[in-house]
Amino acid sequence: MMNKKLITPLAIVVLLIGLIIGSTQATEKISRPFEYSGYTFSGYNSFKRSSEYVSMYDGTKLALEIYLPSDGPSNGPFPVIFAYHPYHSAHIDPATGKIITYFSQDAVALLTSYGYAMVIGGMRGSGASYGSRLDMSPQLAQDGKQLVEWIEAQSWCNGNVGMLGGSYEAWAQFATAGEKPAALKCINPMEMYFDAFTSPLFYPGGIYNKALSDQLGMVFGMRDQNFYMPAAGVFPAAPVIDEDGDSDLADEIPIDLNKNGTFLDDYYYSECFLTALSAANRFFLCDRYAIWFRLV
Repeated sequence: MMNKKLITPLAIVVLLIGLIIGSTQATEKISRPFEYSGYTFSGYNSFKRSSEYVSMYDGTKLALEIYLPSDGPSNGPFPVIFAYHPYHSAHIDPATGKIITYFSQDAVALLTSYGYAMVIGGMRGSGASYGSRLDMSPQLAQDGKQLVEWIEAQSWCNGNVGMLGGSYEAWAQFATAGEKPAALKCINPMEMYFDAFTSPLFYPGGIYNKALSDQLGMVFGMRDQNFYMPAAGVFPAAPVIDEDGDSDLADEIPIDLNKNGTFLDDYYYSECFLTALSAANRFFLCDRYAIWFRLV
């Protein structure tokens, strides 16, 4: 019969070996197509949302949505996932006050649970951002670089920024990366033609695609002018600042008095305001929807 004094140490050694092997297997790092594990672990149970304006070099203020991991092992700093586009950083339903995040709540919850902060940036002339834009212009690339630099300077950022998204978001990644911001460590562009004019978009085979151009013009126009057509899934941009401090952002939106989907024809506008509108926006507002401004 084996000595009991010998069995106990052997059992402990076997147990320790088993634990080591099990631990090694549990933390094995796997990175191959459709399989990724062992590099990061979910440790944050919720996230905190905030929004603010960031001024560009020319003074134009761009709207940002910020989601930071919370209820977890640390308060940061975190690596940051950044999306930059001419859509809304976040929508709002004026009837209910509900904030509709650009990415789904599930997506935000998943990414922040792994310790990533998220920032959604609206290009100039879109949503709640100020200014006007020339689509796919060098100015937008310069703005992208400045936004990355602003993110890098925040206390909740660990100096590492990555970008993601498809379509216009993919173009924004190439454009921003071309400006070489130091903190931009990676991009993940999807579904983007390098030549958007001669590709099957605007000039397939050299032939002008009027249907697509008209459709995109209408969609971007409605978004840029913050139309409210809930039946069509069109919502205005969420206000960035709660000016009256009542925690209700819906009351920061001017009231659509005649219930035609826009508040832009319900109030008097100065000549200065009309001059500030781009020619494209004036055409869209006055011709496409027969909205006539009453000058002071």
